[in-house]
Order: sequence, then C-alpha cells, then structure tokens
Amino acid sequence: MKNTLPVLLLALLACTPDKIRVQPNDVRTLQVRRYDGATRFCPGETIQVEMVANLKDGTVCSNLRTDTGCRKQKNAVLDPKSVALFAEPARWVSSTEFRLLTPPNPLATWKDGIELRGWIQSTGTKYPLRTEQVSRRLLPTYLCHSRVAQVFSDGQAYTATPGRRGPNLTVLVTALPSPYYPDAVLVKVVSGRQVRYYISQDAGNPVTVVSQGQRGGNGHDGDTGRRGADGQSATSDCSNGGDGGNGGDGGDGGPGAPGGPGGDVMVVFDKTNIAALERRVIVRSEGGPGGWGGRGGSGGSGGNGGSGRSGTNCSGSSGTAGTAGRSGADGPAGHHGPPGRVGQSLGVRDEMFAPELPTFKELEIRLGL
Repeated sequence: MKNTLPVLLLALLACTPDKIRVQPNDVRTLQVRRYDGATRFCPGETIQVEMVANLKDGTVCSNLRTDTGCRKQKNAVLDPKSVALFAEPARWVSSTEFRLLTPPNPLATWKDGIELRGWIQSTGTKYPLRTEQVSRRLLPTYLCHSRVAQVFSDGQAYTATPGRRGPNLTVLVTALPSPYYPDAVLVKVVSGRQVRYYISQDAGNPVTVVSQGQRGGNGHDGDTGRRGADGQSATSDCSNGGDGGNGGDGGDGGPGAPGGPGGDVMVVFDKTNIAALERRVIVRSEGGPGGWGGRGGSGGSGGNGGSGRSGTNCSGSSGTAGTAGRSGADGPAGHHGPPGRVGQSLGVRDEMFAPELPTFKELEIRLGL
C-alpha cells in the first residue's frame, strides 16, 4: 500500500499536459474558434473556445488540444496565463476549461450573434506585450428549438400523491426577421411570471409547445415479510432440533398515483399575418403519466433449524430450516391524466409584445423595414 501512492502520482503527472508559455514574438498567425469546429450555436448552449497559434518554429499550439505538437512536445497546451479570450455577449462558466455559456434568451444574440476575440500575451513582465487581436463571429441557430418539444411541467409528485395540473400557458406568435433568418418567427411563452422565447427559423421547423400535467407519484413499496422463527434446540441427549418456521409473504406494492391533467393553452397570433404564422407553432395540452406501481416486498427468510443434541453412543440431528415467504406483487401503474383545453385568438403585435418593442424597432431599422 505504501508504494501505491507514488505510482498513482507518477501516472497522474504523466497524463497532465505541459503548459507552454508562448511569447507574442513567437507567433506567426492566430485564430479563435469553437473547439468542436461548429460555426453556429443554440441559445443557452455551453461551448468550449479554442485558441490556435501557428508558431514561427513551424509547430502549432492550442489552449485545449494536447496533440498538436506544440514546441515539439507530445503532450502540451498553451499556458492559460498566455491566453486572453473574450466573448460578447456570453458568460464564462470555466476559465480553466474555456467553457462559455451562451445567452439562453435568443433576443440577446438575435442581430449580431456572439463575437469571440483574443490574443496571446507575454507573462512575467511588468509591461506585457501581446499579439494583434483576432476575432470570429458565431451565428445563432434555432433548430434546437424545433427538434424537441418545449414541455412545461413540474417534476414528479411525491409517493402515492396524484399529479398536479399542468401550467396554463399563453403562447404569443409574430414574425421577426433577422439578418440571418428572413423568414423567422418569434414564439413567446408566458406561464405565470415565467417567460421563455423560442424561434422557428423557417417554415420547415415549427416550434412545439406543450403543457403537461405532473407525473403521479409512485406507489408505496410492499413491506418485507417477517422472518420465520428459529427452531428450538434439543433439550435432552440424542434429541433432534425443531424445524425453523416459514418466512412470511411480502406485502403487495401500492398502486401508482394518477397523472395530473394538462393545463389550458391559449395561442395568440399576430393578426397581420395569421395564415403564415399558424403553421409555425404546434401547441398541445397533455395529461401527465401515472406513477409506477410500488414494488412488491420480498418474502421473509425462513427460520434456522434448531440444533440437535448428542449423547453417549447417539447423536441428534438439526431441524430443517423454514422456507422463505413469497414476494408480494408489484402494484399497478397509475392512470394517465386528461388533457387540458387549447384555444386560439388574434392580437395586435405592439400589445402582445410591448416589452420587446425596443428590440423589434432596432431590428427593423437595421433591416430597413
């Protein structure tokens, strides 16, 4: 055991990449990009940002990749202290892994996307030098808003508790062209104080919004059967021990609770373009699924046979152990909840989207509308 720790430490050190401090004068070209090579992002997505430096010695260095042969090393990355990276608008969630959380609200990146920029800077000097700044613009994509349904629902109810009603939703829909998606449609979902925005970027990718009842709680698990009593030990010479008692049967699992009903959904279309907007959003109200039935309890174990007692020229045998009890039956699943109501109406854009009007006006000016 004493020799294990040094071996583990050596293995960890062997896996840790060397951190190479590159000076600005050593850099021939520089680029910044998504680590996975993608040029677009989905609002709310977490991405890694890579800086790649082509050095004058012919080698390539990255802040994330260890196999580029930086400074002819087999396992090396740029020293994070040499790397200056910025993103606007976005928030760094890990400065050591260069992970960036893009804004979940699509309106924050609607007109300009996200700009990545950075440079290599010298370290250990009073007046650090730096390379010229490089930049790259990532454009938004909203296919992620269309590929899966946007479901509004609570988590599962407590054990044996029926699911609650799904949230009531107001879904507001209007056209909102952008520099990148001239046929885009904005879908605003209001649930109490909660507001979410989704984008249908073209007619082939509608947004699906669902109010779903809460899932019912699972049934109670059945009790474990009691253990059988142990057989009595022999009390006189040459006597056999008593048999152990049988274990009790396990209890049946309880039924799952029913799912909650779906909430009411009202979709409001901008009345200036109702025919085109109707195909861009799909709304549903669904009952929540019922909870799973509780698991049947295990049967109790049989009691041990009592020990026999030997005497002069004789021996007593032990009693037979009791049999285990039967397991209880699993409970039935709960029923699915009923759907809620779905309605439709028309509205005026400036009233439906009053808080968003400044953003709309800015986009319209930029697009010359």
